[in-house]
Amino acid sequence: VSGQLNVSGPNGKILSTSLSLENSGSTIGGTVGLTMMSGSSITNGTGVETFVSLPGINGMGSGGITNVAGGLFDINSTTGTTIGVPFTNEGNLNVLAGSSLTLTSPPMSGTPTIDLDGTIGLDGYLYLNSTATSDSGFILNHQAGWFDVGISPGMTGTLIVPTGVTDTVEGNLDITSVGLLTGGGLVSNTSGRLELDFGSSTAGLGYYVQGNSGTLAEQVVMGTNAVLRVTGTATLSGTLVLLDYVPVVGDSFVVVETGEGLYDHFDTVPDGMVETNSTYDASVTQVKPPAGS
Repeated sequence: VSGQLNVSGPNGKILSTSLSLENSGSTIGGTVGLTMMSGSSITNGTGVETFVSLPGINGMGSGGITNVAGGLFDINSTTGTTIGVPFTNEGNLNVLAGSSLTLTSPPMSGTPTIDLDGTIGLDGYLYLNSTATSDSGFILNHQAGWFDVGISPGMTGTLIVPTGVTDTVEGNLDITSVGLLTGGGLVSNTSGRLELDFGSSTAGLGYYVQGNSGTLAEQVVMGTNAVLRVTGTATLSGTLVLLDYVPVVGDSFVVVETGEGLYDHFDTVPDGMVETNSTYDASVTQVKPPAGS
């Protein structure tokens, strides 16, 4: 495909072969969905920028969509795009402003069929309601959009950071109330925002490092907060935010728990709070009302 692929007709179209996208500026569009048969595939080539505005690409079995290293795969749909087939990103995955991408590809035989590597640029929204892993790690760009792991209500999402892999957060990553961030690898929050909604989990996550431009935000509900838990070490800097918290003098929260050790501290905590760290955990306590209250 070197130009435009238009999916039309009342019932969409069925793909039963392999498509290679070869020219930059190609588009896959239409107002109806594309169904991929088992073994069919779409490959976005190196140096190729493809714009996708389909409402959905779904199917069954092996095959799926691959954006190779050096490829640009742009989601440009004001009504949202759902991909429900195996999906691999090794290049640049971009969700443009006003657009959204939902990844629903189900695991096969317990193995995730979503592999997120390369660069993820979000001016729109990326929703994960299945299980995704990473072979070599991704960089979530510092842009206006959000990567939501799990979609309330009930659509759970799991993001796995395998041992030896680093996922870098320079944008907005939200582990929702039905989301899980796990795996023995490292989350490096260099300059982004990691948000943990109440009910989310980081059980099994290996390591966490937050830079001085990074933010960790934890939601508080009925006096109980979401907690960042890692099996290894955590190194802290940057900012701590407590979402939906109404300050009460004397309140205390454990905000980070580690299995192997805690290093350094946040540069900024909520107004009126002090941080108290032990060998393994970080806590904050409200010692006075916020300024102006």
